[in-house]
Amino acid sequence: MKKISILFLIILLLLGACGTNGEHDVIDEKEGQNEQVNKEEDGAGDEVAEEDAEQPTSMPELEETKTVEMLIEGTTEEKVVKLHHHEQLGFSTYVPEDMVVESDVQVFNVYTNFEGVKNEDARLFVVKLTEKKGTDYLEEAGFTLTEVNNKAYEFSEKEYSIKKKVLIGRVSTFTQNDESYMLGYYYPSEYGDGFSARSNIIVDEMVWHNE
Repeated sequence: MKKISILFLIILLLLGACGTNGEHDVIDEKEGQNEQVNKEEDGAGDEVAEEDAEQPTSMPELEETKTVEMLIEGTTEEKVVKLHHHEQLGFSTYVPEDMVVESDVQVFNVYTNFEGVKNEDARLFVVKLTEKKGTDYLEEAGFTLTEVNNKAYEFSEKEYSIKKKVLIGRVSTFTQNDESYMLGYYYPSEYGDGFSARSNIIVDEMVWHNE
């Protein structure tokens, strides 16, 4: 009887040991699966981060300075121009080194700075405005506007010649990236070809960030 009891006890112990080992095997397998899933998820996160890092910014990569040709009174000469970005208005362009840029978040302003003397009466500007608001602003500033058919810029929707006492100029209304813009300039009449040639460079060199 004692032998049977001892044998029965041994069998129970053996069965208990087998059950414990089996339970640990299942837990280890689940933990291994969880670790694998975590690693795969971590890896996926790294791939997304890499993809985000590879996305190009909207700001174009352009040279800080370069030399361009400028035509003044029938004579071609070389002009050093410097790169300027306007992030809020969404474009970059080059400006001749004898002009000065004084912009804020709403307006891109360029003035002549011949021999280091800034002249605010010789100005080019770009602003995000509807035609109505832009023309109203200029009229309130004392300019007379006359719509013209011979457009200076192929992107223009409308153009106006503007005049105020000794100042003459032009404005263009146009749409870019579904937004309304006005580009304009004015200067004293004696500045003539010099200002026009420089403003042509600024306009011709414009690069829109989301194109």
